[in-house]
Formats: sequence, structure tokens, C-alpha cells
Amino acid sequence: MNHKVHHKHSKSLKRRLKRMAAAAAVAGAAFVSSAFMPGLPATAHASALPDNVIQPETTVQQMVKTSKGTFNLQTDSRTPLKKLARAQAKAAAQQAQQVNNQAMADKRAANKQITKKVQATPVTAKAATNAPDNFQKVLDVRATAYAPGPHDNGPWGDKTHIGTTVRPGIIAVDPNIIPLGSRVYVEYPDGTGQYAVAEDTGGAIKGNRIDVALSSVGQAYDFGIKNAKVYVLGPKA
Repeated sequence: MNHKVHHKHSKSLKRRLKRMAAAAAVAGAAFVSSAFMPGLPATAHASALPDNVIQPETTVQQMVKTSKGTFNLQTDSRTPLKKLARAQAKAAAQQAQQVNNQAMADKRAANKQITKKVQATPVTAKAATNAPDNFQKVLDVRATAYAPGPHDNGPWGDKTHIGTTVRPGIIAVDPNIIPLGSRVYVEYPDGTGQYAVAEDTGGAIKGNRIDVALSSVGQAYDFGIKNAKVYVLGPKA
């Protein structure tokens, strides 16, 4: 009795397995048909897709910073962004170098034209100095100016070191450089000059310095500071 029941269950199980196999075959055929025949729905589950199916490429856009600058790059997911950034930075550097080379070439060409113009311009002779020929020595000095009175000459007022009157035509000097009583010719950078006599001294007048006496404080301010040459002619006659 038990044996017959077991046999009947075995037949029923076999029939169910056959039906399941047939259903699986139909599902597989439907999946294949949908792949090659547009319009047919795919009945297979997504998990039935093999793992090595190539997925469509995705586009990636990203700002990438490099030592050459920041670049906005767009590429497919399989191309490294850093590689593209390096390539773009290299191209930008090459372009900048080309621009710099062109600028240098233009500058050299302009300098060449200027050189030609300078060479074509005749050189004019330097204006002859008005200094006398019979000088004993010539000194390069810094020249300032002062006026008579307490504003510039303090307690000495209108008097010089040797007791004469402060007036245009005299200068204050360092006696160790230019002896007091010397007659001199002072030549200024613009080529003008004046004869004067060294009759005064000053606390700040040391070394190659002179102080030129003028009529007023305003004139002394306007004189400023000048580089000058002093031709020492000798003692005043």
C-alpha cells in the first residue's frame, strides 16, 4: 500500500519538473527573440543578464586643477581625467610659449629699427665750456645756496667768515679743499656758470661742498641742490 502511494507521488513530481523545464525554455526563447526582434518584450529577469555585458559609456564633466591652471574637462568614464588635464595644460603652455616667442621677436625687430635710426642720426659736438683755461685744479662738488641774514646765516647775519658782506659773487667753502680768498669759476650741469670768490665757511660745508650766496631766501630755495664743477683759478688778485 505504501509503495503504491510513493510511486504515484514520483510520477506527479516528474510531470511538474517537465512543465518547469518547458516554461524555462520558453522564457529563454523569448529573451533571445527580444534581443534580435525589436518590439518583443523581454520576459527574462534582469538577474539573468551576464556579468560581462558592456554597459554604455557615461559622460563625465569635472573641474580639474593642475600646476598650469584649472580646466573644465569632459570625457567618457574610461578615460582618466588627470591624463586629459595634463594634455590640455601642455597645449596651453605651448601656446603661451609661442606667444612669448613672437613678442620677443617683435621686440628685437623694434630695437633693430631704433638702432638703425640712432646710427643714422649725426652726433652733435658737445657745447664748449665757458671755463677759463688758466685754472689750477677742477673739483666735482655738490652746490647749495644761501642768503644773507639770520634765516640762513644764523648769528653772523650779513657777515662772512672773513668779515666781508654776504652777497652774490661769493661762496662758502671748506678751506681744506678750497683756500679762502681763492677766485673760482663754478660751472653748472646746464653749461651756465659764474665767477666767485671763496670768502665764507659753514658748519655743513665740508669736503667737496660749496654754498653759493644769493640775494634772497627765495632764490636760495629755488636753487636747490646741484652737481657742479669748480675751477680753482688761484688767489684773488
